[in-house]
Amino acid sequence: MSATFSGSSHIIGPKWSRIPLLTTGVLGLQIVWSVEMSYASPYLISLGLTKSLMSLVFIAGPLSGLIMQPLVGSLADRSTLRWGRRRPFIVAGTLVCVFGMMLLGFTRHFSNIFTSPLSHANDVLTIILATISIYLIDFSINAVQAMDRALIVDTLPSGLQDLGNAWASRMIGIGHVLGFFIGGISLAQLPFLSVFGKTQLQIFSVLTSFILAATHAITVIAVREKRLLQEPTSEGSRSVLKVFADLWTGVVTLHPIIRRICIIQFFSWLAWFPILFLSSVYVGDFYRAEHSMAKVIRDVSDEIDDAANLRGARAMFFNSLLAMTTSIIAPWFISESDPEEPQTAAWYKPKIHIATLWAVSQFLFGICMAYTFFVRTWQEATVVVALTGFSFAITQWAPFALIGQVIHDNPAAVPVPNEPETQALLQNSSSEGYPDETSRQVSPIRRRSAERGSNDSRSRSRESRISERSGLDDGDVHKAGVVLGIHNVFVVIPQFVMTGISSLVFAILEPGKGLEDPGAEVPGSSPGALHALNVRVGPGGTRSDSLGIIYRIGGVSAIASGVLAFLLSRQLQRRSTLPAPTT
Repeated sequence: MSATFSGSSHIIGPKWSRIPLLTTGVLGLQIVWSVEMSYASPYLISLGLTKSLMSLVFIAGPLSGLIMQPLVGSLADRSTLRWGRRRPFIVAGTLVCVFGMMLLGFTRHFSNIFTSPLSHANDVLTIILATISIYLIDFSINAVQAMDRALIVDTLPSGLQDLGNAWASRMIGIGHVLGFFIGGISLAQLPFLSVFGKTQLQIFSVLTSFILAATHAITVIAVREKRLLQEPTSEGSRSVLKVFADLWTGVVTLHPIIRRICIIQFFSWLAWFPILFLSSVYVGDFYRAEHSMAKVIRDVSDEIDDAANLRGARAMFFNSLLAMTTSIIAPWFISESDPEEPQTAAWYKPKIHIATLWAVSQFLFGICMAYTFFVRTWQEATVVVALTGFSFAITQWAPFALIGQVIHDNPAAVPVPNEPETQALLQNSSSEGYPDETSRQVSPIRRRSAERGSNDSRSRSRESRISERSGLDDGDVHKAGVVLGIHNVFVVIPQFVMTGISSLVFAILEPGKGLEDPGAEVPGSSPGALHALNVRVGPGGTRSDSLGIIYRIGGVSAIASGVLAFLLSRQLQRRSTLPAPTT
């Protein structure tokens, strides 16, 4: 049984503002991530939590991505709430995340309510509440992120999927830049912000909560969703077991193109994990290595550590700045969704398929990781980290745009010409809240599928059988939540894999040293000179480059993902140039 909907998906407001309004919430998400990445670890350490236990706390990130995005996506796909399928989950997840952010910033205040200040019980409760806040933030923000992405797929037609996800990538870049910029300001010293708290974390938590709530309020108010009246199956069960059964069915019967995108993402995110979580350490340790003698001659350990942390944060800021710039400029070079679109300025506007650009970005990413073999200074390390911002912007854009196009271009969901539904599709205009140009951006795959339906009924029935095997039938075309949730599983699992690989590399090259002992001494070297994770000067000036090795392992994986993305690009371009079959 097909899904039954009422109303139409559209965005209110002037045409130029509709896609920015749709993706504004993504900006708030990234600022939340920047707060957690910048302040959560030092705060937990300051509370007395050991680094070995802290690693268990931060498993919440990939764990929540593995569970929440597929689960919430499936539940939202089946939701029959009157306000739509995505926005109620966005509101609920945002409220939970705001509570988690406030709990993180004011953990000590909450624990003082139930225990005596300065007592051992107070310290223990503070650590427990801080840990709970991290899990609340990670699980809720992953749910909101899944709905933000699904809302783009639901609301925009195929011809605007690349532009919509490009705007999401821009919001990610802006959010990163704002997060690192605001985090680098001493907020506690600004008098007009003292009303929000006494510490940097407290003030930043309040500001971030406000930005997260405000940006998603804009999206929720501006977007109008279709309402699901009847689920695509006659079964009314919504149990968790049923949800996970549906997810497993979705994985097994995933559309071949989306399956390839997921595999590319798996190899890609094997490389991204160390860059996103360890780059500041990588840059900072080179700085510590260059100033190790100063720490021995003069008691300036704290000053050098602070300066090293600043260099690491600055490298991530440059990375975010390049990512934001790329997300603004790159869509200008992407070929139109419809090859029949008039090319009025082709002489100055070069074109490239979005999958090809994705492949190129992965190749450049792999080259950057390979160059870590030659890095010797913190300045060179900064350049390498910063350059990966280009590839990160494409990674946050291309796969989501391609998935959205595949969902919309599924032949089984396309009515045949001369039927009322087809005429409505081909004559789509701003009445649904999109720019007038949308009517010209019907995908060539969709158009040719409709032509084949009118010319050959046997072709149409064959496409229906293929669609049943691919997992995207006439009802499943609306299940963006499930598809994006499955896609996120392929993004999250590499984080677990790379964590294991990193631990193995550290165990082999630096036995007995690791995250739990970052200040350990090395025989024959300056005491406490270097961080145990990365660069360490040993007897005779030898150097152990554990993080560099991990980066280069990731570089090989990035090259592999680039090759797969290039093959996908050739397949998609061949498909777009195939002539319609004749009877």
